[in-house]
Amino acid sequence: MVMIGGGIGPDILAFVRTNVHIGGEGRSVAIFRAATPRGAFVDSDSTTTTPPIMPAVTSNPPTRSAASRAYVIAATLFGILGLAAFARAVQKPRFDEIDVERINIIAPDGKPRLVISNAERAPDVIINGKTYHRSGSNEAGMIFYNEEGSENGGMGFSGHTRDGHVSANAGFMFDQYGQDQTVGLTYDEQDGRRSAGLRVWDRPNQSVTVLADMVEPIKQMPNGPEKTRRMTAVRDSAMKLGLGGAQRVFVGKQSDRTATVVLADAQSRPRLRLVVDSVGAARIEFLDDAGKVLRTLSATP
Repeated sequence: MVMIGGGIGPDILAFVRTNVHIGGEGRSVAIFRAATPRGAFVDSDSTTTTPPIMPAVTSNPPTRSAASRAYVIAATLFGILGLAAFARAVQKPRFDEIDVERINIIAPDGKPRLVISNAERAPDVIINGKTYHRSGSNEAGMIFYNEEGSENGGMGFSGHTRDGHVSANAGFMFDQYGQDQTVGLTYDEQDGRRSAGLRVWDRPNQSVTVLADMVEPIKQMPNGPEKTRRMTAVRDSAMKLGLGGAQRVFVGKQSDRTATVVLADAQSRPRLRLVVDSVGAARIEFLDDAGKVLRTLSATP
């Protein structure tokens, strides 16, 4: 007998003491003869004269005894299995390592909040519940979503050598609400010519879906000169309407190895450049709206 918590209580003993028949017909032994005080126990060989709580039944045939034992054993096993299943259900799964092509993080209402994926399973753009094809090629990385389930930033990266030519890029972007990226860290490399830096864009108040609806039908056209022509025309029109936004700030390194700060106007035209070139010469340039340098201040007199 195993005693738990200082002894088996009378109610438990009264439940467990049901006569279990062993041996031949007409013979029975009560495992627990009577309820006992907390902390005490009486085994089957006890000579106590305390009357049993339930009268012994001696007329059950052996088949019923076997069925009773089977029932008790089955009930016990089911109870143990149920407890084990419950314990597993409340435990958080833990993995040392997993291989996966895409992970979707969602909010309690089912809206996406974060997607981590390879390039092949990268999601399309979702804005205001509508899906659009992504401009350019997909990349491995992460896509962020706001509380409404609309994309509002992300991180992507790629790099390869093909036919002897190196191409690599990476970006970490934060989108304006309802618009395209407004702050980003970028890196680009083409055959050893590298640029990297911080970029800031000025975006319009209109939703990016206005421009997206204009270019979506063209994106679904087969690649070719006609698709290129129509896309260029739509983007030029969007820029004139102020739908495309403008890059206003660049701070970083250009592909000619100059460290540069570029400040641009609302049409993305550079108007002021602070430059330190690859040999260490510094200068400040003022430009007109056509990109012509109007004045240069250098470190040399």
